[in-house]
Amino acid sequence: METLVKGICTKANFLDIFENFILFDDSTGKLAKIVARTRRFKMIVTVGILLKQSRN
Repeated sequence: METLVKGICTKANFLDIFENFILFDDSTGKLAKIVARTRRFKMIVTVGILLKQSRN
């Protein structure tokens, strides 16, 4: 668990998660915060890197 927290909480990763992977939803009348799970975050970042590489 400590390794996971250290990897996610690097400055770049933390800001990326905060900006792009948190959703606030009030469609039910009650505000809810939805955060992407770690594996989804890593998968989306990896796909983004692969897309950038394929365009070059």
